[in-house]
Amino acid sequence: MNTLRGLSISRRLWLILIVAMAMLLALGLLMLKQIHDDLYEGKAQKTRHVVQAASGVLNYYQGLEAAGSLSRKAAQQQALTVISQLRYDHDDYFWINDLRPYMVMHPTNPKLDGKDLSAIKDPDGFAIFNEMASLAKSKGSGMVDYRWPKPGAEAPVQKTSYVQLFEPWGWMPGTGFYIDDIEARFWRQAAVFLIVGSVLLALVAILVLRMRVVILRQLGGEPHDAAEYMKKIANGDLAVEIPVGENDNDSLMASLKLMQLKLINMTSSIQENASVLSSQVSTFEETAKDYAEAKSDEVLGRLLLSVKRLGKTAGILEKSTSRFKF
Repeated sequence: MNTLRGLSISRRLWLILIVAMAMLLALGLLMLKQIHDDLYEGKAQKTRHVVQAASGVLNYYQGLEAAGSLSRKAAQQQALTVISQLRYDHDDYFWINDLRPYMVMHPTNPKLDGKDLSAIKDPDGFAIFNEMASLAKSKGSGMVDYRWPKPGAEAPVQKTSYVQLFEPWGWMPGTGFYIDDIEARFWRQAAVFLIVGSVLLALVAILVLRMRVVILRQLGGEPHDAAEYMKKIANGDLAVEIPVGENDNDSLMASLKLMQLKLINMTSSIQENASVLSSQVSTFEETAKDYAEAKSDEVLGRLLLSVKRLGKTAGILEKSTSRFKF
């Protein structure tokens, strides 16, 4: 608190601006992080839901098998045909592998169909499908992070997939999303957010700077300096130099300067009249002494003139002091 008191008004206003902008920036970063997390979690939740929908297709055809309407082979083939054609979000797809793990169906890479997947690893050495099979056996479903090429591309990129065990056939339908798609969507939203945030920061900065100009203009200087000047004037130092800006007639400092000038004029007038009064008193005393000795009409005239002058000077002094209100 003492540190703040030691700061000038200008620096305090700059501090307010800096703190406000820092808080807005921190809030903006937190909101960006929340947006990023929400995008990821929203995509992950959607991925779980669509896999559950694909599992519903398997449930339907397995129900036909259980009812005797279809053989297992026919039920599985029809289920594979339907799921291989399913798409969501334009070109996202489903694949199915089993617990061995072998690929049962992959719609965008049919060369994998029927292949042993246990040896397939991503560039980081992560055994993708072994991990999926282990996860399905232990938990029934879950998310797996790895790197995999996008459809039509060769370079693997970060991907998160969700698999869910369909126990009657030992299959695991799965689908996933690429992290760079999430990042691209995030940066599109972040760009809009950053533009809006920058405009808000600019408005706050303009508002605080405008307040700074208005406050400093009204004060005309630092309040601490004004208090020091007033103390010196109160202690009788009317010669203290009070700086006032050019064309400044309305600020606190300008009013203090005006008060100083009026006090100087009033005290000068009182001192001048007091000096005159003192001289007139001396003249009156001498004239009264002469009249007491001579008792002449001439001395009486001078005595009456001295009394008149004393009355006039006293009236001027009374008028000067009447400006003060007690």
